[in-house]
Amino acid sequence: MNVTTEQELRAAIAAAEPLIFIENDIDVRAGFVVNYALGIQSDGKALRWTGTNYQAMLRVSANGSLTLTGVVLDGRGMSMILVQIWGGSCTLAEGTVLRNVLCSGSGGAVFVGSLSDRALGGSCVMKGALITATDKADAVLVCDGEMSMYAGARIAHTTSRGMGLINATLNMRGDAAIEHNSYTHDAVAGVIATEGSVVNMGLDEGDAPVIAYNEALAAYVGGAYLLNDSVLNMRYAAAIRDNRTTAYVGGVALSNAALNMEDDAAITGNVAQVAAGGVYALSGSRIRLAGRARIAANRADGAPGHGGGAYLSGEGTRMMLAGSASITANAAVGRGGGVYVTEGAALELADSARIG
Repeated sequence: MNVTTEQELRAAIAAAEPLIFIENDIDVRAGFVVNYALGIQSDGKALRWTGTNYQAMLRVSANGSLTLTGVVLDGRGMSMILVQIWGGSCTLAEGTVLRNVLCSGSGGAVFVGSLSDRALGGSCVMKGALITATDKADAVLVCDGEMSMYAGARIAHTTSRGMGLINATLNMRGDAAIEHNSYTHDAVAGVIATEGSVVNMGLDEGDAPVIAYNEALAAYVGGAYLLNDSVLNMRYAAAIRDNRTTAYVGGVALSNAALNMEDDAAITGNVAQVAAGGVYALSGSRIRLAGRARIAANRADGAPGHGGGAYLSGEGTRMMLAGSASITANAAVGRGGGVYVTEGAALELADSARIG
């Protein structure tokens, strides 16, 4: 069914039309609830929010599934949510763009689940879609649910944090990227994961997802921060690279969390102005590098400037290198250009692994 106005779109959804085509840009003054299997397609036309703050443009309920193809959702700078998933599922397919939204503490472009009803959950898939031009908080927030990013999926060029995960799973496949986000409002520019969340970067051979070129300009961690029993798994050609912070930790921070790197996974080119250019691990965190995994060319540039490649701190914190894994060509103004180990942390090498 083709639609040209908000009234026609509202009537089509009320009638449970399974496939709707947006013929032209449409101003939307109030949100829609999707409680059935709905596909919305367009050739780049936009649904533009003209309603009030603190609403959702599209809310997918537990009985609903939504697929957007070639559609632009434009928040016009308002403090609201473009797609809210309450127990249902959503696919952001090829050519879909979510943009221009002020994130008010609950994922501005996409919010999966609910902070008040932790039983809701839900799932979102990005395939060739773009989330961009969001500001503050998290561009995407996933609570008790799952986000999967496939080839061509991008969360990029925002002044938000790329993604927040609370007891949730993020799967990054193909060349999916969270990149070029500059966060000035709080800590962590790329991804923050807590409450036992799992981040899987690279699930199939040939995958090369990245968290890259993110900048934490107000506080710590440019790339990813895992805490409270969360896990980051990096396989195949997954990379966390070229992230920056004006404080601690350019690449990956771990607090009571785990990092597993295999195959050709890499943490490279990250820069911290205070300490921990590549990886910072504390509070009993565990790091394992195997295969040809590497931590390379990271820098800790400022004072005290310890731990160019990795900074390990605290009883129970442990890093293990096996296979042909390596930590090389890192630099620190202070101690530990390769690895800085302090306060009871441990570093072990096996096989042909090396630090140099």
